[in-house]
Parts: sequence; C-alpha cells; structure tokens
Amino acid sequence: MIAPGLVARLLGVEVETLATWRRKGYGPRWYRIGGKIGYTELDLRVWVNSQAGNSYSAATPAVA
Repeated sequence: MIAPGLVARLLGVEVETLATWRRKGYGPRWYRIGGKIGYTELDLRVWVNSQAGNSYSAATPAVA
C-alpha cells in the first residue's frame, strides 16, 4: 500500500486534496486497512490513465 503523502507528491496535490477527493467520491481508489488510508500502484495507474485527455486536432489532417 502507498501512503497518502507519497500519492499526493506523485500527483502534485496536497494531502488535504486527496482527503477531499475521498469524501466527494473522486480520485484514485483507496483502501482503509487498520484505520490507515492507502492506495495500490495499480489503482493509481488506472486512475491516472483515466484522466488523460484527447486532442483530435493533432489527429485530423490539415485541409489545404
């Protein structure tokens, strides 16, 4: 399990932001085990990948 402090650093947010996301049902999947919050690497990767945006302009050929 990865601690919230490290997750916050990896994502570039504050630990308090992760707590807010948990309360609002947003952010990466998390677990509470023995009273401690943790994240798995797989769940972080899945969530980060789900946040990727698409730029269709790069894929669309220019019209001459």
